[in-house]
Amino acid sequence: MLWLAVIDRDYPAVDRALDMLPADPEVRAIAITLCEIGIAIEPRLRCDAARDQALTQLALLDHTFKMLTGRD
Repeated sequence: MLWLAVIDRDYPAVDRALDMLPADPEVRAIAITLCEIGIAIEPRLRCDAARDQALTQLALLDHTFKMLTGRD
């Protein structure tokens, strides 16, 4: 949600997404880094197929991160 909010420049949504993250600085740093990547590839994400593929990849990365760190 944070990533898409940053891409869409929806600042209230960015604030809501940040509020849902743990206060852990590492988690927030990873989230912000992903947002920076999203901004870099933004033009390619305007295509629905590319956006769906990116969301699938993010879900996989999220799942992997949770498994590696033991977080829910």
